[in-house]
Amino acid sequence: SGKQLRYESVSDVAFGAEMARFDVPPDYIRDVSELCAFYDRGGAEAVVSAVSDLSGQPAIPFSAFARDHAAILR
Repeated sequence: SGKQLRYESVSDVAFGAEMARFDVPPDYIRDVSELCAFYDRGGAEAVVSAVSDLSGQPAIPFSAFARDHAAILR
């Protein structure tokens, strides 16, 4: 899209406190924290054939998807 993005890591405590300010239920905060920890540990790094198996088309990198749909993502 041409937009600059910056990632800032926050602690679980800071994340939970910020979510609680918006009355997010504690169980949901815990579940999202656990999901983030899963990704931090590399839990989603495996490449699988699900896209091509289901669609019959080869999968493409996210960068190609973003480039091809930049106008919609802006």
